[in-house]
Amino acid sequence: QEPLAISYNIWGNPTNEAGKRKGAAAGSAAGGDWSSKGMVCLGELNMSISWSPTSIRKSEEGQLMINVNFIKFYSMYVSDWYKINPWIDVFMSTPGPGDSRLWAQVKRWDPRKLVGSSSARSKLTTVGAYG
Repeated sequence: QEPLAISYNIWGNPTNEAGKRKGAAAGSAAGGDWSSKGMVCLGELNMSISWSPTSIRKSEEGQLMINVNFIKFYSMYVSDWYKINPWIDVFMSTPGPGDSRLWAQVKRWDPRKLVGSSSARSKLTTVGAYG
């Protein structure tokens, strides 16, 4: 059974160029300013998240699966929205000293190789998450 897909708002500053790799959504996790001053809803992200543990005894270890169905930008805030190729960075947080949070980027699993094979095309000739 597929996990239920849910839409989330993409918040950002409309004066920044939203097509850059470090987008407004990742700005807070990367240490950017996340105050609500000047923030507007730039669009929506529709995705589903599921967790597959390694085993019943080790439920804290496993694979996180994020399925992005679509990203939609609102044309009144993001000009040339049809030309934007968004990039998603995933971060995890742990409690830090006091009320703060410590952020670490989750590494992306990329099955592509330099030389093509039957399971993956060449990394030199493909772009995107999995070619």
